[in-house]
Amino acid sequence: LPTWFLILGFGLMFQFRLGVLHDSSWLIPSAWVVVSGPIVLAFNAVLVGNGRFRMFNKLTWMWIILAFAVCVFVLASGISYRGGTYGPGKTTPTEVVKPLLVLGLAGLLAKYGRHMTTSTSLLAGRSRQAHVMVLGSWLSVGVVLIMLKDLGMLAATGGICLILLTVTTGRWLYLTIGAAGCVSGAWAFQRFISKGRVRFEAWLTPFDHPDSSGFQTIRSLFALFNGEFFGQGIGNGFPETIPLADTDFTYAAISEEIGWIGSLLLLICVYRIVRAGLKEGSQSSDVYIALIAVGCSAVWCVQILLHCGGVIKLIPMTGVPFPGLSSGGTAILVFSTLTGWIMAVSDFNRRD
Repeated sequence: LPTWFLILGFGLMFQFRLGVLHDSSWLIPSAWVVVSGPIVLAFNAVLVGNGRFRMFNKLTWMWIILAFAVCVFVLASGISYRGGTYGPGKTTPTEVVKPLLVLGLAGLLAKYGRHMTTSTSLLAGRSRQAHVMVLGSWLSVGVVLIMLKDLGMLAATGGICLILLTVTTGRWLYLTIGAAGCVSGAWAFQRFISKGRVRFEAWLTPFDHPDSSGFQTIRSLFALFNGEFFGQGIGNGFPETIPLADTDFTYAAISEEIGWIGSLLLLICVYRIVRAGLKEGSQSSDVYIALIAVGCSAVWCVQILLHCGGVIKLIPMTGVPFPGLSSGGTAILVFSTLTGWIMAVSDFNRRD
């Protein structure tokens, strides 16, 4: 709870510094969402604490169907903006898919995971049936995400699925196959889709396209370089020169002002949340509850990797926000919920 308070507080300050939030904006509902994160966290921690998570296990398929329905709803009624598809009011309802998939995949793996570990062959007998259920559940959502052109969400949900499979079975083969699939998909994306070629130009050769596809990446790298070790100081950076500084490139704008040390401290805060989820998951006596804790940590880990990795040019930019720092109320509510679930698992472990 204190760690999430710290991240949200810093994000609130920086959004105010960027001008996204100002005196009059506090009167609109989207601004109140920003300050409601700790309340949502506490509510979820109490709601499913003391082992009440078990009641969610009875609704496994409902969570998968809801995740699919949310994606279909956005596809049918969403609006196109900056190359993506958004919900009403430029909201991102697809963020809700992450916790829904954590609940659904955890339930499937808790029930059928033993068939994946006891079988010597991955695709024999009951193991094949289990793989079809788990991977099919993710693919049903993934196909709609592809239609939405939401590659960030597709990568995030795929990473969550692979991490849960690896933890459940203890087989690193899933991550290897996932990495190979990711490379193959990325090659096909940039080979056959024009938007993909633009993304890869911005990633691999941004300085060859300074006025077009590489502009955002170049400005991000300049900001990171300008921040140096200790940063320029809060209010002394130039976030107005960074496109989408309040969403996709928040980490670059922040790093310019608080430097390498400050941005590293932010990542350590995230690490504390991820570590807490993994620790509580490893100590839980209930497989389903343990997988939920690991799934929550997986969402955090994948989200930060996609955001920061794109900003520092480690991977292609996917356009996902930094939870708590980037503007966007849906992401704050979702990650407050996930962090509250980790606290609920901790409560269950102590009582158990």
